[in-house]
Amino acid sequence: MTEIEGENSVPAEEFFSEKKTRRLRDSTRRESSFILNEDSKKKLKEIAKRNTGSKKAVIVNSELNELKTVGVRSLGNEIKRSRSKIAAVVIDGSATKNILNLSEERGIGVIVAKNFATTDTKVKLLSF
Repeated sequence: MTEIEGENSVPAEEFFSEKKTRRLRDSTRRESSFILNEDSKKKLKEIAKRNTGSKKAVIVNSELNELKTVGVRSLGNEIKRSRSKIAAVVIDGSATKNILNLSEERGIGVIVAKNFATTDTKVKLLSF
């Protein structure tokens, strides 16, 4: 067997190391440019009140205009597929770990929900 070496060669142990995969994962994450202030909190609270009991999630942009309302079960797919810049998501229910991870990867700044599966995230979490 011949060894192939090039300018981008890396030992297999290093390539498959946890640090390498974490570094790759972190480099694909987007930072949120959404600024959470008192006015935006009030607007998000209004959206959350209107959404109560619907079992839906409201996706909003940085001007806090509603982009789309989707069922909570399809929220993960909607976050993945969305071409619009999502600033916040208001969920009538719980924010799962999957939704929180996707939100962090996509650069969503705020998640509003009743409960959160984890708080280990860079996304700001609100509950009213």
